[in-house]
Amino acid sequence: MVRKSASLINDKIAEYRQNLAGKDMQDYVAMVLLWFATEQNTSTIHELKWKEAAEKINSLEKLIDKALI
Repeated sequence: MVRKSASLINDKIAEYRQNLAGKDMQDYVAMVLLWFATEQNTSTIHELKWKEAAEKINSLEKLIDKALI
């Protein structure tokens, strides 16, 4: 997981260096870290929404099961 993250960060730095010429390495690292932090936050939000949806589905299944008995 650490190697995958490091590889992703290096790829993003290379992408920013190619697209945004004239910046120094500190700027690229800062941009990538901001991207990485917001990307992780977005993933967490989606995961929580899926977990909430699964809980609601389980609750509905229990209600249906009770109604059928």
